[in-house]
Amino acid sequence: MAAAEVALDIQETQVAIDFPDDARFTWHVRVSVSQLSDGGRWVGFSPDLEAEVIDLADHRVVPLVRKAPFPSRIAGDVYYRTGITDEEFADVLYQCRALAAVLGAPGTATPAPIVADWVHSDAGFEKFGEVVESRLAMNPRTIVVRDHVALINVAIDGGPSWTPAERIQLSDLDLWRDEKLSGPGRDPRVLPLERDANKARYRNLRRLLEDTTYCDPKNPEKDWPFNGPSAFKELTLAVRAAGEELSGFHDYYVRASGLNGEHPVAIKHRDLLAILLHFLSFDQVNGGRLAGTETIARYILQIHQAVRRNPKNPDFRGTSVFTMSGLDSSGGVLTGEFGRYVADEQKAHAFTLKQQRLYADEEEKRKTTGKEDKPDKPQPSGGKK
Repeated sequence: MAAAEVALDIQETQVAIDFPDDARFTWHVRVSVSQLSDGGRWVGFSPDLEAEVIDLADHRVVPLVRKAPFPSRIAGDVYYRTGITDEEFADVLYQCRALAAVLGAPGTATPAPIVADWVHSDAGFEKFGEVVESRLAMNPRTIVVRDHVALINVAIDGGPSWTPAERIQLSDLDLWRDEKLSGPGRDPRVLPLERDANKARYRNLRRLLEDTTYCDPKNPEKDWPFNGPSAFKELTLAVRAAGEELSGFHDYYVRASGLNGEHPVAIKHRDLLAILLHFLSFDQVNGGRLAGTETIARYILQIHQAVRRNPKNPDFRGTSVFTMSGLDSSGGVLTGEFGRYVADEQKAHAFTLKQQRLYADEEEKRKTTGKEDKPDKPQPSGGKK
């Protein structure tokens, strides 16, 4: 069964005009895009997607209805196009508008919505994500097209230069821009951007942990400022194990730990989690690779350790090792690899302090006596008691 002959599903005016000298088809479909100033002449395109000037005064004309069957009087005797893609449509519209501009057309009769357009795609270019100017996109001297990508000759720093562009569905422009900024070539400290049903930026903890990567504690980056395993990993896994999101973990922790919710330490705990929440759910950074989020996690775990010692009056003595880094060595913890690391560090730190204290006492004694201590002489066996 032959397919039904129908007009294209586009907003532009479509007509069938007669070609009596054509031995195969009497009627040819034309799509009108821009009306010229002299009566019945239009710039439009043919079924072969070629831009041309159409003089309706030279033909018999049969109007066609969008996506409707051809009138019965011409059916079966029409040269037409069965379909058109968005890219093909965008291309031929550019051709028609360029031709109309050369011929001095005042504008289009029925402006059509642009469904796809050329967009600057170099994330390092100042106009990244902006639609390419029509004067550049319509000029063959300033655009080189290969399928859905192109090179655009734009003026940068006063001289000509070529920059890449892509043809993008304008309805998908925001999604495309997000993918470009956080795609496979992104900085490892940034996660792919996700949005909720209202198009707002948001990631829940489960999706966050699926994409998070971590610095290898056995082979860290040369300038990574922390030693030991990831406190950020310990914290976020503990939050997930509690069945909470970061937004609700503070209330859970206050209830479970016995810490007074009005205590200054509890308020600081809440504030640190709020900062972390905005970094992860809104900014959507890769917390496992970011020194800032690692610092926040270590301060939170420091609070956990202090609260475990005394929920009524948190004890922070000896917890400075939690926050030591290569930038700031000013220096509870949850159980796990990080906790074991901190315990070992605390033991080593305490031993060092003890040796330093013994050495200081020894030096002070020398200064006081003016001479070094001599070892006691061994008493001979059988001596006086």
